[in-house]
This record gives sequence, structure tokens and C-alpha cells, in this order.
Amino acid sequence: MRLTIEIGLILSVIILYGCSNVSNMAPGSLDIPFPKTNGIVPLASDNHWVYTHTSFDSTGNRSGDQYKLKLSIGRVYRRVGDTLLLCDAFMRDTMGPYYFEYKYDAQDTGLLIMNRTTGNTTRGTFIYGKYTNKQRMLFKEPVLWLKHPADSGDKWTVTLENENDTQQIQVMSTSATYYYVNSEQSVSPLAFKDNCYLYKVENGIRTTWLYYHETIGMLAFLEYENGVLRRNGLLNSMYVAN
Repeated sequence: MRLTIEIGLILSVIILYGCSNVSNMAPGSLDIPFPKTNGIVPLASDNHWVYTHTSFDSTGNRSGDQYKLKLSIGRVYRRVGDTLLLCDAFMRDTMGPYYFEYKYDAQDTGLLIMNRTTGNTTRGTFIYGKYTNKQRMLFKEPVLWLKHPADSGDKWTVTLENENDTQQIQVMSTSATYYYVNSEQSVSPLAFKDNCYLYKVENGIRTTWLYYHETIGMLAFLEYENGVLRRNGLLNSMYVAN
């Protein structure tokens, strides 16, 4: 099993071999709202965010054309024992917890995530497993991805099950203001700048800065290699269920 992934952006290529105890059977119909949970990544089926993506070469000059990068929430599952049951917009269920597919563009591979919003344990967005179009695999233990609420200076590591790639994430600010750096290195303020979190993700030569709004999701990202800006993305459009 091999996973190449940037945790902050789920820019992933996931290959899964042999997952067990998974079912696509939908739960029974009950008259309650379809599941959604608030958090630093708002989770509800069909939530999506589209970013204007720009790449730069090793000298800092723009490389290639800009394009639209889409992150989205796909199908939703609930767990009964060791089995995942598929939910959809017409099927309701009273039993939790719920697991949400976090998708990168139109790929059929991604992460299964969940928001922990209550309790005395660490809260935030957790990675619970991986999926492909036909298979899902839950980890033995959930992995903290984006701590929220958090304090500036909080730091933790992220390693997915059966993977050697470890990333360190740190909360740099809980009231961040983001400035978009374009190919001419000029700056302009982003409209959404209040109640923001700034996360720093470090992995070898790569450092990624993630700007999140507490109710909107990720506003922007900046990725550097050896201190040189190589990629950025600015929120272009979105849909987040109320």
C-alpha cells in the first residue's frame, strides 16, 4: 500500500490493495437532517471550494498556466461495528459517527475525515482512513490533521497508517490576515481575513502555509521549496451548506 500525499491540500495519489469489512448498503430512512458538522473544514455532502492555482519555477517566475483546483466533500458514511454504510441525500440515519470523503479534483482517491467538535479530548479535523471509488479503509487510530480550536504555537506531527511520510504542523496564528502574492510579487488583501487560522506544514524541503476561516474552510495556501515560492492557491468560489 503506497500513499503519496500532501496533508494540507490532499494532493494525493492513493493506491489501496484489499480492504475488508466494508459495505455500500445504505442505512434505513429516518426523518432527520442529513449529516453535517461544523469545524475548520465544514463537512457536508457537496461542499466544495475552487481555487485559482499558480505554479512558479525555482527562480520564482511563474511557470505554466493558472488553472482551477477543486477540493470537495464527497460521499458520507456511518460506521456500524467494523462496517461502513453509505449514506445519501435521501437516506437518513440516527447513528453516528459520520465519515466524509475529502476529494482532490475529480480523483477517485482521497481521505475519510471527521470533525471532533465536543468533549474534553483534542478537537479539530481528524483523518480516519482512505478511500478509492470502490474501497474504503479505516485506520486503527484516527490521525489529528487540523487542530481547532487551538492556540498559537500548538504543534503536532501527522503520519498516516502504513506510511513513512511524517509532516509537522504548527498553529502560527489564530487571527491571521492573508495577503496574496502574485507572479509580480505584489500583494493584495484577501476579503475574508477575520477569524482565520494560519497553519504551517513542514515536510523536508517543503513548507506550506494554510489559511483557514472558521466557518468557510481553506481560503488560500502558499507552498515553498527551500524558501522559494513554488505554488499558491486563492479561493475563487465555494459552496458550504448552512
